Amino acid sequence: MDFLKKYQLSDTDIKNISSKISLKDQTELITSEEKIDEIISYFLSIGITNIKDLFLYKSSLFYDSVESIKRRLSNCTKEMIDAINDDVLCLDLMGI
Repeated sequence: MDFLKKYQLSDTDIKNISSKISLKDQTELITSEEKIDEIISYFLSIGITNIKDLFLYKSSLFYDSVESIKRRLSNCTKEMIDAINDDVLCLDLMGI
């Protein structure tokens, strides 16, 4: 999961993520690096910056395709993005 360092996640962040997500999620991260990169790049491009919290609290997002995530987030306003950055659980309230 060292590839996450390029997204400004520290060794401590990565260890924290590894210790708190399921083995299934860890395996998905390790085996789907290219897809995860694409998803993270998309999140950053629309202004979602709390990547660590997404892994910790909404790791299921990383099982989707980037196209599916784009469709689901296509109507997000800046205010919605700000809310997601404040608390990723806002995604639940948005039905995402």
